[in-house]
Formats: sequence, structure tokens, C-alpha cells
Amino acid sequence: MLSDVNQKLIIVLSTALAFIGALWANEVLFSRLEFIAGINWIYLPAGVRVLSTLLFAETGAASLLLVS
Repeated sequence: MLSDVNQKLIIVLSTALAFIGALWANEVLFSRLEFIAGINWIYLPAGVRVLSTLLFAETGAASLLLVS
């Protein structure tokens, strides 16, 4: 089994990669749906934020803080 520190490190890295991937996908897929420059109707990283804090609690919130 993984130690607690290794498990938290994996969670932090995977959440950070998911958030960055969602930012990239949002830019690629929804760049034409901008309401005003920089403001989109659909914002995928918001879903990643909610899921990571619900699934991973403090570790998910800490990883979002680091990646932001």
C-alpha cells in the first residue's frame, strides 16, 4: 500500500493536472462562446474545483490553491 504522504502527493498532482487540462480544454472548445473577452458561458474548471473539494476535501482544496 502507498503511504499517506505518497497518496496525498498523487492526489495533488492528479488534481492539478485535471485543472490545467480543464483550462486547456475550455480554451480550445469554448473560445468562440465568449460573452466578453475572457468571460465564457461555459467554464469547465469550475466543475473540477467542485469535484476535487468534494472527493478529496482538504487535499483537493490545497492542490487547487497551489495550481491557481
